[in-house]
Amino acid sequence: MRYVFDMDGVLIDTRKAVEAAYARAGVTMPAEAWGLRWQEWCSREAHDRKNAMYPTMLNLYARELPAFKILQQFGGSVLTSASTHAARLVQEYLRFPFHLVGAGCTTDDKIGVLKTIRGGVVYVDDDLRKGLAIMQGARCRFIHARPDKIGHFDLYNFRQEIEASWTSSYWPQDVTSG
Repeated sequence: MRYVFDMDGVLIDTRKAVEAAYARAGVTMPAEAWGLRWQEWCSREAHDRKNAMYPTMLNLYARELPAFKILQQFGGSVLTSASTHAARLVQEYLRFPFHLVGAGCTTDDKIGVLKTIRGGVVYVDDDLRKGLAIMQGARCRFIHARPDKIGHFDLYNFRQEIEASWTSSYWPQDVTSG
């Protein structure tokens, strides 16, 4: 079984750091930009200015989330819509060289990457709608790292979620569209 984690909102809370870095770059980040690749909503110049400020803002505002300890303990990979540069900066901030299997990914990109992994995948994401779409498309198990309960996402709960994923509605064939 291979564990694959989304990065922002699952392993690390970067919301304030990203917003502050864009603000310092003179850009107001729209709420609907979360989970999108930067190319879908801002210019290269604005993104480059944000990246220049991002390490400082990570140090000021980012915080490790409980699922990061799960990644350290169980191992696994990271698959994110954040840019490769941002993912590498997060690696430096966390001081942990996680295996990055994809960055700058759309939902379809994530499905494509997960389909290439053999031996079973458990995908962990904080976005229920995207996580379910990825689970359905990639035919993998999905654990929802619920933002409202992320503080309780510990080793015990992770094991419970894995066990529950064998019989829960998080199986691809149980998901209905609509």
